[in-house]
Amino acid sequence: MKWIRRWKRKGSYKSGKGGSQGSPLDKYEDFARKLRGQDPKPTLAEVVAAFRALGIVCAEKTYIAFLKRVGLTYRSVRGESIRAAHRRKAEAGMPWSNAECTSKRGKKS
Repeated sequence: MKWIRRWKRKGSYKSGKGGSQGSPLDKYEDFARKLRGQDPKPTLAEVVAAFRALGIVCAEKTYIAFLKRVGLTYRSVRGESIRAAHRRKAEAGMPWSNAECTSKRGKKS
């Protein structure tokens, strides 16, 4: 029955887009590639700092997923304990969820 309502409303029986509509970082793929051109293997902290300089603040896992999706790698910093990593993130004011990803103007992307 949903397809009949859709047909009357849209003129088509096909459903709309489902699932994720993409990451707020997708429009910055060129910036990430330029960053990679400057330093072939930046640390994740350097990548995060570069995006923060643009005013793009997201959870660390958002950056990791974005870099993986576009095929870019980063250098990991070994020897940091989980507790130290959490403390570092808290001191830097990094958000913990993708829902908190904001742009320079403070609006959610």
